[in-house]
Amino acid sequence: MTPPDTLIDLSIGVVHPDVDFWPSCDGKMSNPVAYPDRYGDPELRARLSAGLDGMPPVAVTAGASMALVSTFAVLQASGPILIPRPGFPGYHRAVKHLKIAHKTYDMSLQEPAEVSIRTAIKQAVKGGAIVIANPGNPLGTLIPDGTVSELCAAALTAGIQPILDETYRGLVFDTDAIKGGARVVPGAVQVFSLSKGRGLAGARLGYLTAPQNLLQQIVEVHQDLTLGASQVSQSAVPGTGPLQVSTLQTSQRRFLRRARDRGRSFLSGSRLKISNPIATPAFWVEFPDCPLDSRDLAARLRDQHGILVEPGDKFGIYNRTAIRICFALPEDKARWAFTCLAQLNQSLSP
Repeated sequence: MTPPDTLIDLSIGVVHPDVDFWPSCDGKMSNPVAYPDRYGDPELRARLSAGLDGMPPVAVTAGASMALVSTFAVLQASGPILIPRPGFPGYHRAVKHLKIAHKTYDMSLQEPAEVSIRTAIKQAVKGGAIVIANPGNPLGTLIPDGTVSELCAAALTAGIQPILDETYRGLVFDTDAIKGGARVVPGAVQVFSLSKGRGLAGARLGYLTAPQNLLQQIVEVHQDLTLGASQVSQSAVPGTGPLQVSTLQTSQRRFLRRARDRGRSFLSGSRLKISNPIATPAFWVEFPDCPLDSRDLAARLRDQHGILVEPGDKFGIYNRTAIRICFALPEDKARWAFTCLAQLNQSLSP
């Protein structure tokens, strides 16, 4: 008897997805109500891989966040994981709840991001790992593709595993310094968001590529934690052919640029200090000479105006009055929200 070409997964007590008593969504994707392949839907994986240099092996995950959590869980055995500060709060939550050995490295807000990362690599413990966020969430900062490759090569030479978090790559809207997701960095773990890159944030789909032996370990942990990415979400991804999933369409890029510039114009006479991001749909706003801290400001905006914002210290930004506020809104909502922001600042100014 000839063995099958692929692994037959008998580990989950459910009907196998190849038992086709349920009609497929489009006759191509796997049964949308079955448990998914642990690496993700084969057709979707092929499309994702075809959109990357060299068509590397990829795995689909339950959001980019679970790709990161699973990667942390695998790499913790080798040494501490370096995570940036300021940075995405999910890094700190993951290492806290999984009790992962870690250290933070500070990202200077006054110089290019790569300067801080190079310093961190030089000071890192051999055998550990370092998270390189590009684009940087929360700051919207970007590192050119060639520089990212140099940083990852330097980390590998020093015996440190680079984890390249590119979750927000699909939300780059104002530069040519970073490509649309086609570049693969040899030796790195690279994490992408499929749902953000396609404007399907609620689908909660991420994917990653990594050296084959490391990818297999990450997939096994991801399977243990999540039982795989939702097959319903994977089946709902539109289109055929290779997915250039991290490239926003021209109209979307144009919208984000206009929304950013419009938001800044609404706040132009307010004395608020406003960032000018080229990636990620959010501003950092600082309230000068304000008696409240960022959490108090967030509470005041929520209770008095019905506006939810994120306090800066949640991201490790220790500027006392910094908050993060999304600008990717319809014009009428943006005008109202930013007017409330300016009015609050005026009421608090001495």
